[in-house]
Amino acid sequence: RSALAAVRSLGARGYRVICGSPRITGLARYSRWTSSAFTYPSPLVTLAGFSRSVREQARRCDQPPLLLSFSDATMLTLSRERGMFDGIARILLPASADMETAADKRQTVALAQELGIAVPRTYDDIPPDLTFPAVIKPRHNVVWRGDRAVKSAVTVVNSSDQLHILWRRI
Repeated sequence: RSALAAVRSLGARGYRVICGSPRITGLARYSRWTSSAFTYPSPLVTLAGFSRSVREQARRCDQPPLLLSFSDATMLTLSRERGMFDGIARILLPASADMETAADKRQTVALAQELGIAVPRTYDDIPPDLTFPAVIKPRHNVVWRGDRAVKSAVTVVNSSDQLHILWRRI
């Protein structure tokens, strides 16, 4: 819904909005403020295909467009591939190192602690005195496996056995 809100806001202010989505059912594609739409391969399926598709769409524009992104997979891909958009499009994202920190829970927690911000107890290994149920959050919301981004999920485990099975997978 954040993409739809951005499309409405920009379109209402007179900006031409081209909406890309991996699905033809993406809500923002059908906003009255969307001037045109295209479908790109999901970065969860092919990172290179996603980047190529967005770059080709940007090349079709009269002037370099501003690329906005609304998911971890697309933001991280655009951040990592920003060099391929030089002179073709502008990308509204923080520096790559800052994106990587924000996407990495371990780095984010360390930064928060450094700044004196309270954070929940966080473990890199399974503590022997862990009580259940426990919430397990992978270090990254999206991980790269070859040419694909894979989403990870928050999981509640209710036993040590369940935890050990999950721990091996993440």
